[in-house]
Amino acid sequence: MDSTAHLAEKFHREGYLILDDCIPLPSLGSVKTLLSSSSAEIGKILRERGVGVGNVESFLAKPPADIDASEFSELKALVSGNFPRNIKAHPALWELLGGERLTSVLKRILVAERLYLHMFPSPRHVAPSSTLAAVPRHVDRQYNGHMSNFVTVWVPIEAFSENMGGVRVFPKSHDVARNPEIDESARLENDLWFAPIRSDLGDGVLATVTKGSALLLHRDLVHESALNLSGYVRLSADLRVFGDRDSTTKHYLDLQEKKIFEPLTGERHV
Repeated sequence: MDSTAHLAEKFHREGYLILDDCIPLPSLGSVKTLLSSSSAEIGKILRERGVGVGNVESFLAKPPADIDASEFSELKALVSGNFPRNIKAHPALWELLGGERLTSVLKRILVAERLYLHMFPSPRHVAPSSTLAAVPRHVDRQYNGHMSNFVTVWVPIEAFSENMGGVRVFPKSHDVARNPEIDESARLENDLWFAPIRSDLGDGVLATVTKGSALLLHRDLVHESALNLSGYVRLSADLRVFGDRDSTTKHYLDLQEKKIFEPLTGERHV
């Protein structure tokens, strides 16, 4: 097995790392049960509102008159592949980071003694052929300006076959990520995501992540969602982890104590 130092060096060189057998399988099973149940409920809600893959664009462009702004905002989040807040806040997601091998590698990458999790994690459900739930080519720093530094841990919950898509990475692109095209990128017209960046990087590599493994992403690595071409909903979770040398202006979880702190509070801010 590769040493922690070697794995951290590989992460910094390539901008990403597939870390095998680092997620506790019981935790993975618990999250699958949680997300599968919620995903089925989300599908029911969208069907009742007449929202499907074929008419999502028109729905977002002109919502029905009987939907108020608050409900429309919630439905918009659901069709983009996000789960409701009560699912994002569920402690079962925290346990995905409970493996000793994963925490050791993250500490080495972040040069940290303690680890923290941005609240809330981002579990995702991606329906078959859904282009709106597929995040265009981006770097995670674009969506997380409140954090000084972090590593994204992408965990497939039910996304192990190639036709389910997943994450397409562009190796070593983190070395050239800071440029005006990225820092000044605009939102798409539907306001779900930033417009895609860096069209000059070729086809990239579809990250093949097996059950119980995770994909670690540098905050400046260019990557994108690969389309789900299966007949099943793709389930995954994004968890943004940072260390005691780093800062955030939002809520965070102390992974050692399993305690949530308000912004700019807690022992690490004293």
